Order: sequence, then C-alpha cells, then structure tokens
Amino acid sequence: MHHVAILGLAALGACSPFAAPQVLNLGQLATLSHAPTPTIAVGVLSQVIKFNPTAAASQAAAGVTADPISVNSAAATATAVSKRDLPACAPQPTGYGPVASPDTPQAFLGLAEISSIAMNAPTPSGYKNTFTNLQASNNAQGYLGFITMETYDVLACSALCDSMPGCASVNVLFERDPIVNPGMCL
Repeated sequence: MHHVAILGLAALGACSPFAAPQVLNLGQLATLSHAPTPTIAVGVLSQVIKFNPTAAASQAAAGVTADPISVNSAAATATAVSKRDLPACAPQPTGYGPVASPDTPQAFLGLAEISSIAMNAPTPSGYKNTFTNLQASNNAQGYLGFITMETYDVLACSALCDSMPGCASVNVLFERDPIVNPGMCL
C-alpha cells in the first residue's frame, strides 16, 4: 500500500515537464536473477526477519559498482540452503482460532465464524484494505516474517508492522496447519 503511493509519486515525477526522462535498459533487466522466494519456517510460532535499510542500500550500491560475476557467486555462497532437521510426523504447535468439525480442509474453508471475523475486522489507521475474506494471502517481495497471534487482531498486527523498519503491509489470516510435520508416518 505504501509502495503504490511511492510508485504513484514516481510516475507523476516522470510526467513532469521539469524531470529528465528515465529510460530503462530492458536487455539489462532481462539478465537479472529473480528475487528469492520467501519461505516460512515450519514448527515455530513466529519468525521475524530483520531488515536494515542502511545496510541494504550499501549492499545494493556495492553491487552496482562491483563485477556482476563475483557479486552473484558471493550471493550464492551466502544464501546456501540447508535442510530442516525436523523428523517426519514430529508434533507441530497447536494454533488458535476456530476448528472445523470434522477437521478437514473443506470444512475449514467453509467455517462461517472465520468469514464473520474477517468481514468485521477494522482497517487500521494509515492502511488501505486491499482484500477481505479471501481464501488466500498475499505473497510479495519484501517478506519480513510472521507472528502467530492468539486472536484475529488487525490493529495489533499493524502496530507490530509499524514498529518494524521496512514493513509496509500486513496479512492477517486464519491458517489450517498439519498437527504433525508432513512425511511418511508409520
């Protein structure tokens, strides 16, 4: 939501008779690697990803002036992926909120109580509601983590976002998770 306002202002600046035209090198853009897909930790009740805008800007500036081949290999080494050490069928933390009966994905999606809570949630001051009561959540670049809350509280969630550098939006949702780590359970 804040990003849209910034892009809108940038677009207005580009239309200004006083602004120098900006031309994108589309060939160079096509060679860039895609941003990493955010991942969500399994078996934990919260995950906060620290964002330091000053360090990010410094790293970006260094990448612009550095040799692209060495920057890409350093990034690949720094972001090595490791397998989670969580055995199959290990109990997962229980969540909060309504539980369908029977506890199936279809029954969960049909819970009227969840829809009612979502439809009656207030929009926090300074935020714009972009969707309500969808059976999905937004997955965008800039993911900063998640926090499991005991109640569906958009005001508390937005206050947490306001306290995090770089946070510009929130998803508040009910999620049905497995009670054990997925795998071959004998």
